[in-house]
Order: sequence, then structure tokens, then C-alpha cells
Amino acid sequence: MLISRNFSTRWHTAIGEHLKLDSADGPLDLPVVGIVDDYRSEKGTIFMDRALYKRAWHDSGVDFFDISLKPGVDPVAAKHNVEKLLAGQVHAFVYTNAEFKKWVSSLVDQFFVLNYMQLVVAVLVSMLGIVNTLFISISQRRREMGIIRAVGGLRSQIRKLVLLEAGALGILGVAVGAMAGVFSTLFMTRTVSMVLAGYDMPFYFPWTLILVSLPVVVIGSLMAAWWPAQLAVQKPVVEAIAYE
Repeated sequence: MLISRNFSTRWHTAIGEHLKLDSADGPLDLPVVGIVDDYRSEKGTIFMDRALYKRAWHDSGVDFFDISLKPGVDPVAAKHNVEKLLAGQVHAFVYTNAEFKKWVSSLVDQFFVLNYMQLVVAVLVSMLGIVNTLFISISQRRREMGIIRAVGGLRSQIRKLVLLEAGALGILGVAVGAMAGVFSTLFMTRTVSMVLAGYDMPFYFPWTLILVSLPVVVIGSLMAAWWPAQLAVQKPVVEAIAYE
């Protein structure tokens, strides 16, 4: 028999070992002669000769066909020919390799729609957090800002001070979030996927996503800080200095 790679990983089975399967006619002992990459089942997959399977399990049912085409054959034309052969006999889904990949990708994209919605909510909450943090910071440093203006500091300089603080918070948030996301993803792809499905998923550092997120987060931070910055420069100098 052949076994899938995740079957080998999950059940610690190597080439040359024997597996005992419970068939309709009793235990069936077969050697493992090869390992293949297959992702149909998270529990692992076993491949054997169809005649042997029919004889041992008394089952002639089929639920999946892989069709290999000769070089130069049009996949779409071959698909239509298969559909014509099956018309009126059995109900079957016929996909070309490209169509099947597109269908699987659409399922994955639908799954991540919820994550994208959570991301939008997280961004809105973080902007509110920046506004709240800056309000508290400005309230506690009201006297300090009043003294700066009393010795010649301009309103624009105070405004820039608050905006720079917000920008720094945004950059720090991207750095910490990227590190936390990398460690979380490494755990998911190296540990969780191996334990649950036996797959060692490849990991690619999302440089593009981080580089795109950085200016977006900084702009969002500056927008969130604009209102607190305006309030910071509107307070009269005398009241700001007298504030305790």
C-alpha cells in the first residue's frame, strides 16, 4: 500500500513497515511501499490496488476519480467529454485542475471573511484607544504644555508633539503586532497543524503586508490624534499653567 505523508507523521509509519487493516474478510496485513503527498483527509489516507480493495471489503463504490490527460489535450474539452459520458447515468461534479483549485481558494477566502471583519473592528477599537490614551496624556500634561507655550512655544508645535506621540504609538503597535502575529502563526503552522492534521505547513514572512500596514496604521493614528491635538492647543495659557 501507499500512505499519505500526514498519515506517516501522525501514526509514525515508515516505508517497509506493515499495517494491519480490519477488512470484511478479517485482518489484512500489507507492507508500506511508498509515501505520497495527499491532502484529502486530516487523519491520513491509504492507497491500495482497487481489485484488492473490492475483494477484501466487498465494496465497489467510487466517490473520487483523478484523470490524467496526455500532453496537448485540452482540459476543458476533456471535461465536457466526461460530462457527456456521465449524463443521465450518475450525478457527478467534474472539475479541471484549475477549476478545482479556484473552488478550494474560494472556500478559504470565505473562511477568512470573518477574520477580515474582526480586523476592521480591531482597527476601530485601536483608534478609540489612541484617542483615549492621548486625552489622558494631555490632561495629565496640561501644565507642562502651558509652560511650553508661555516660554514661546507655538500652537503648531504643541499640535505636532501630540501627533508625533500618536504616530509613535502606531509604529510601536505595528512592530509588536507583527512579532506577536509571527510567533502565533509559527505555532499554528509548526505545532497545531502537525498535531491535528500531520501537515508541516510552509511559513512565509509577510513583508508586503507589514510594509502596507505601516503607513495605513500611522495615518489612522494621526487621524485619531487630530481631535486631542486640537483640544491641547485651545486651552488658554493662564488656565493651563494654573492647572493642578
